[in-house]
Amino acid sequence: MSIIFSIIRIDKHSVFKVHSHITYGIAVSFACMWAAILAQKVTVCTYHACLMGRSVAISQLISEQLFELL
Repeated sequence: MSIIFSIIRIDKHSVFKVHSHITYGIAVSFACMWAAILAQKVTVCTYHACLMGRSVAISQLISEQLFELL
């Protein structure tokens, strides 16, 4: 997140506003994925005694792979 916010700060002085929209979109998608994984982990710990199953692992792998592409 700190890298994304640094890019946003630098990009505010850019002529092209498309870049700032893209970086804001990346920041929002990161926050949404973080919230979804946090909610999933809290739910698993509440109902299944913190035994993380395949669903949590798959969610973490997908979010990791998405941000490696960016």
